[in-house]
Amino acid sequence: MGSTARIILAWDSLVLTVNILTFSPQMVLAKVASVEWKKDFFVSIIYGANGIRDRRQLWAELRTAKFSIGNAAWVQLGDFNIVRKPTKRLMGFDSAATSEFNTCLYDVEMDDLPATGYWYTWSNKCGGVGDNKSKLDRVLVNTSWLDEFPNSEACFLAPRV
Repeated sequence: MGSTARIILAWDSLVLTVNILTFSPQMVLAKVASVEWKKDFFVSIIYGANGIRDRRQLWAELRTAKFSIGNAAWVQLGDFNIVRKPTKRLMGFDSAATSEFNTCLYDVEMDDLPATGYWYTWSNKCGGVGDNKSKLDRVLVNTSWLDEFPNSEACFLAPRV
């Protein structure tokens, strides 16, 4: 995988205090403190590689992060470049890659945050018989996140919004 940066993280310092803990081509991990709510949590911004071999590095990084974070509130969001189930993709499905992803999520104790909006977050824009759509973007949280932010939900906007 190349060394080109694919993730940009920006924030309003009047609202959040952000401490970048680690970064790689596929993930930025930060400890975040809300100025108003006086709550700390961890955020992983994800841009998963296209290839399964490169994504394995991301799975290893997430497992390492879990070890450091422990049971603190943690949210992972971004483009994981892999689906969790065959129903999350129209046309084609890599069961081995999906199994590795789900095993990683089990290991780091994360699950999808309830979401609204557009179901499929990627399309090849072919239309018709060759149309290929997938749910690659997601927001994952642990139980500590749900304890701290019980009413949180993800909203996936229409493409190009």
